[in-house]
Amino acid sequence: KYAELLKFSFGGVHYSISSNLGDMSWDNAIISCNTLSEHGYSDWFLPNKEQLKAMCLSDYSLFNKDYWSSTEYSTTSAYYVRDGNIGYRNKNSSNYVRCIRKDN
Repeated sequence: KYAELLKFSFGGVHYSISSNLGDMSWDNAIISCNTLSEHGYSDWFLPNKEQLKAMCLSDYSLFNKDYWSSTEYSTTSAYYVRDGNIGYRNKNSSNYVRCIRKDN
């Protein structure tokens, strides 16, 4: 049996949050979420910066880490969220990754 998934809501939609996939570049974060199979689901994706902000603010256990969002700032940079604050950095930098999926 699987452990209980963390969940949050944003814009009237309910989401589940994957386990922490670790520290990786932005390109690897996109690939890891798109190919993730966890808790019997394979429809995971990297959240955009607004979804990610809502996710991080939903549970204190998600604080104190920088998480990649799927939102690009430029061809070489993407947004991340830490403690509900949005910033951007080079895509080759390493940030933590949490994927999300829409609950039915």
